[in-house]
Amino acid sequence: MKGKRDSIRRVVEGILDYCQPRRVLVVPCAESGKKSIWFLPEIYSKGIQVVGADISPSMLRKEWGWLIPDVPLVVCDIRALPFRENSFDLVMNQRFICHFPREFRRGALAEMGRVTSGFLFIHYESKHTFKYISRKLRQKLGLRRRSPRTFHGGDFDWKSTKHPLGHVKLSDRETKRELEEAGFQVVKVKPLFPLLSDRWFYLARKG
Repeated sequence: MKGKRDSIRRVVEGILDYCQPRRVLVVPCAESGKKSIWFLPEIYSKGIQVVGADISPSMLRKEWGWLIPDVPLVVCDIRALPFRENSFDLVMNQRFICHFPREFRRGALAEMGRVTSGFLFIHYESKHTFKYISRKLRQKLGLRRRSPRTFHGGDFDWKSTKHPLGHVKLSDRETKRELEEAGFQVVKVKPLFPLLSDRWFYLARKG
Protein backbone atom coordinates (compact mmCIF):
# COMPACT_ATOMS: atom_id res chain seq x y z
CA MET A 1 0.00 0.00 0.00
CA LYS A 2 2.79 2.42 0.88
CA GLY A 3 4.44 1.83 -2.50
CA LYS A 4 1.16 2.52 -4.28
CA ARG A 5 0.53 5.67 -2.29
CA ASP A 6 4.04 6.96 -2.92
CA SER A 7 3.57 6.36 -6.64
CA ILE A 8 0.22 8.16 -6.70
CA ARG A 9 1.67 11.02 -4.70
CA ARG A 10 4.46 11.46 -7.23
CA VAL A 11 1.93 11.45 -10.07
CA VAL A 12 -0.21 14.07 -8.33
CA GLU A 13 2.76 16.27 -7.48
CA GLY A 14 3.88 16.15 -11.11
CA ILE A 15 0.39 17.14 -12.26
CA LEU A 16 0.24 20.08 -9.84
CA ASP A 17 3.66 21.29 -10.93
CA TYR A 18 2.55 21.10 -14.55
CA CYS A 19 -0.89 22.72 -14.13
CA GLN A 20 -0.10 25.24 -11.37
CA PRO A 21 -3.79 25.37 -10.34
CA ARG A 22 -5.23 27.92 -7.94
CA ARG A 23 -8.67 26.32 -7.64
CA VAL A 24 -9.35 22.56 -7.77
CA LEU A 25 -12.61 20.60 -7.86
CA VAL A 26 -12.58 17.00 -6.63
CA VAL A 27 -15.62 15.11 -7.92
CA PRO A 28 -16.72 12.75 -6.56
CA CYS A 29 -14.91 13.15 -3.29
CA ALA A 30 -16.46 10.64 -0.90
CA GLU A 31 -17.03 7.08 -2.11
CA SER A 32 -13.49 5.82 -1.63
CA GLY A 33 -12.08 8.76 0.26
CA LYS A 34 -9.35 7.09 2.26
CA LYS A 35 -8.32 5.02 -0.74
CA SER A 36 -8.11 7.65 -3.43
CA ILE A 37 -8.01 11.21 -2.06
CA TRP A 38 -5.86 10.84 1.04
CA PHE A 39 -3.29 13.14 -0.63
CA LEU A 40 -5.61 16.16 -0.69
CA PRO A 41 -4.37 17.71 2.56
CA GLU A 42 -1.03 18.14 0.81
CA ILE A 43 -2.72 19.98 -2.04
CA TYR A 44 -4.59 22.12 0.44
CA SER A 45 -1.38 22.92 2.31
CA LYS A 46 0.08 24.42 -0.89
CA GLY A 47 -2.47 27.20 -0.73
CA ILE A 48 -4.64 25.71 -3.47
CA GLN A 49 -8.37 26.18 -2.95
CA VAL A 50 -10.07 22.78 -2.92
CA VAL A 51 -13.80 22.18 -3.39
CA GLY A 52 -15.37 18.74 -2.95
CA ALA A 53 -18.52 17.56 -4.69
CA ASP A 54 -20.43 14.31 -4.29
CA ILE A 55 -23.98 13.03 -4.64
CA SER A 56 -24.03 11.28 -1.25
CA PRO A 57 -24.49 13.49 1.85
CA SER A 58 -23.79 10.63 4.24
CA MET A 59 -20.53 9.70 2.55
CA LEU A 60 -19.43 13.34 2.53
CA ARG A 61 -19.91 13.51 6.28
CA LYS A 62 -18.19 10.18 6.80
CA GLU A 63 -15.14 10.66 4.60
CA TRP A 64 -14.29 14.35 4.71
CA GLY A 65 -14.40 14.99 8.43
CA TRP A 66 -11.01 13.35 8.94
CA LEU A 67 -9.51 14.90 5.81
CA ILE A 68 -9.89 18.69 5.66
CA PRO A 69 -12.71 19.92 7.91
CA ASP A 70 -13.08 23.38 6.35
CA VAL A 71 -13.14 22.41 2.66
CA PRO A 72 -16.38 23.55 0.94
CA LEU A 73 -18.55 20.52 0.14
CA VAL A 74 -21.37 20.45 -2.39
CA VAL A 75 -24.00 17.74 -2.78
CA CYS A 76 -24.74 17.27 -6.48
CA ASP A 77 -24.83 14.89 -9.44
CA ILE A 78 -21.65 14.89 -11.53
CA ARG A 79 -23.84 15.25 -14.61
CA ALA A 80 -25.29 18.54 -13.31
CA LEU A 81 -22.54 20.40 -11.46
CA PRO A 82 -23.80 23.62 -9.80
CA PHE A 83 -20.80 25.71 -10.83
CA ARG A 84 -20.31 28.35 -13.49
CA GLU A 85 -18.32 27.66 -16.62
CA ASN A 86 -14.56 27.71 -16.16
CA SER A 87 -14.84 27.91 -12.36
CA PHE A 88 -11.80 25.69 -11.75
CA ASP A 89 -8.29 25.40 -13.11
CA LEU A 90 -8.23 21.66 -12.53
CA VAL A 91 -10.90 18.99 -12.02
CA MET A 92 -9.85 15.71 -10.39
CA ASN A 93 -11.87 12.54 -10.92
CA GLN A 94 -10.61 9.37 -9.26
CA ARG A 95 -11.90 5.79 -8.89
CA PHE A 96 -15.21 6.66 -10.51
CA ILE A 97 -15.66 6.95 -14.27
CA CYS A 98 -14.77 3.30 -14.88
CA HIS A 99 -17.89 2.14 -13.02
CA PHE A 100 -20.32 3.48 -15.62
CA PRO A 101 -21.48 2.85 -19.20
CA ARG A 102 -20.59 5.14 -22.06
CA GLU A 103 -23.67 7.38 -21.96
CA PHE A 104 -23.13 8.19 -18.29
CA ARG A 105 -19.43 8.85 -18.90
CA ARG A 106 -20.25 11.23 -21.73
CA GLY A 107 -22.53 13.29 -19.49
CA ALA A 108 -20.00 13.40 -16.67
CA LEU A 109 -17.14 14.38 -18.98
CA ALA A 110 -19.25 17.12 -20.55
CA GLU A 111 -19.97 18.68 -17.17
CA MET A 112 -16.38 18.41 -15.95
CA GLY A 113 -15.29 20.02 -19.21
CA ARG A 114 -17.76 22.84 -18.71
CA VAL A 115 -16.55 23.81 -15.24
CA THR A 116 -12.80 23.57 -15.85
CA SER A 117 -10.93 26.36 -17.58
CA GLY A 118 -7.84 24.25 -18.04
CA PHE A 119 -7.32 20.65 -17.06
CA LEU A 120 -8.96 17.35 -16.15
CA PHE A 121 -7.01 14.76 -14.14
CA ILE A 122 -8.83 11.45 -14.41
CA HIS A 123 -8.35 7.77 -13.65
CA TYR A 124 -9.43 5.10 -16.10
CA GLU A 125 -9.05 1.35 -15.82
CA SER A 126 -6.93 -0.14 -18.57
CA LYS A 127 -6.99 -3.32 -20.62
CA HIS A 128 -3.20 -3.25 -20.84
CA THR A 129 -2.49 -5.55 -17.89
CA PHE A 130 -1.57 -9.18 -17.33
CA LYS A 131 -4.66 -9.47 -15.15
CA TYR A 132 -7.02 -8.40 -17.93
CA ILE A 133 -5.39 -10.72 -20.45
CA SER A 134 -5.58 -13.60 -17.97
CA ARG A 135 -9.24 -12.94 -17.25
CA LYS A 136 -10.15 -12.88 -20.93
CA LEU A 137 -8.29 -16.16 -21.40
CA ARG A 138 -10.19 -17.77 -18.51
CA GLN A 139 -13.47 -16.61 -20.01
CA LYS A 140 -12.59 -18.18 -23.36
CA LEU A 141 -11.71 -21.43 -21.61
CA GLY A 142 -15.05 -21.40 -19.79
CA LEU A 143 -13.50 -21.16 -16.35
CA ARG A 144 -15.56 -19.68 -13.55
CA ARG A 145 -14.85 -16.11 -12.57
CA ARG A 146 -15.92 -14.16 -9.51
CA SER A 147 -18.86 -11.79 -9.58
CA PRO A 148 -18.02 -8.20 -10.53
CA ARG A 149 -17.43 -5.73 -7.74
CA THR A 150 -20.19 -3.26 -7.09
CA PHE A 151 -20.02 0.48 -6.57
CA HIS A 152 -21.18 1.71 -3.18
CA GLY A 153 -22.43 5.28 -2.95
CA GLY A 154 -23.68 5.68 0.60
CA ASP A 155 -27.32 6.78 0.57
CA PHE A 156 -27.48 6.96 -3.22
CA ASP A 157 -28.65 3.96 -5.26
CA TRP A 158 -26.27 3.53 -8.18
CA LYS A 159 -28.03 0.44 -9.58
CA SER A 160 -29.76 2.50 -12.27
CA THR A 161 -26.50 4.00 -13.54
CA LYS A 162 -23.56 1.70 -12.84
CA HIS A 163 -22.18 -0.58 -15.50
CA PRO A 164 -23.61 -4.13 -15.39
CA LEU A 165 -20.10 -5.62 -15.51
CA GLY A 166 -18.93 -3.63 -12.49
CA HIS A 167 -15.91 -1.97 -14.11
CA VAL A 168 -15.29 -0.73 -17.64
CA LYS A 169 -11.78 -1.29 -18.95
CA LEU A 170 -10.61 0.58 -22.04
CA SER A 171 -7.49 0.53 -24.14
CA ASP A 172 -5.29 3.60 -24.20
CA ARG A 173 -6.59 4.42 -27.68
CA GLU A 174 -10.22 4.07 -26.59
CA THR A 175 -9.65 6.30 -23.56
CA LYS A 176 -7.97 9.02 -25.60
CA ARG A 177 -10.76 8.89 -28.15
CA GLU A 178 -13.39 9.24 -25.43
CA LEU A 179 -11.63 12.25 -23.91
CA GLU A 180 -11.13 13.87 -27.31
CA GLU A 181 -14.82 13.43 -28.12
CA ALA A 182 -15.57 15.29 -24.88
CA GLY A 183 -13.43 18.23 -25.99
CA PHE A 184 -10.15 17.38 -24.24
CA GLN A 185 -6.64 16.88 -25.55
CA VAL A 186 -4.55 14.36 -23.61
CA VAL A 187 -1.20 15.85 -22.58
CA LYS A 188 0.09 13.23 -20.12
CA VAL A 189 -0.54 9.52 -19.55
CA LYS A 190 0.80 7.71 -16.50
CA PRO A 191 0.13 4.02 -15.76
CA LEU A 192 0.48 3.41 -12.04
CA PHE A 193 2.46 0.18 -12.51
CA PRO A 194 2.75 -0.78 -16.21
CA LEU A 195 1.18 -4.18 -17.02
CA LEU A 196 0.54 -4.86 -13.32
CA SER A 197 -2.02 -2.23 -12.30
CA ASP A 198 -5.12 -1.35 -14.32
CA ARG A 199 -5.06 2.16 -12.88
CA TRP A 200 -3.99 4.66 -15.54
CA PHE A 201 -3.94 8.41 -14.96
CA TYR A 202 -4.70 10.88 -17.73
CA LEU A 203 -4.13 14.63 -17.72
CA ALA A 204 -6.17 16.31 -20.41
CA ARG A 205 -6.37 19.96 -21.44
CA LYS A 206 -9.69 21.53 -22.33
CA GLY A 207 -10.03 22.39 -25.99
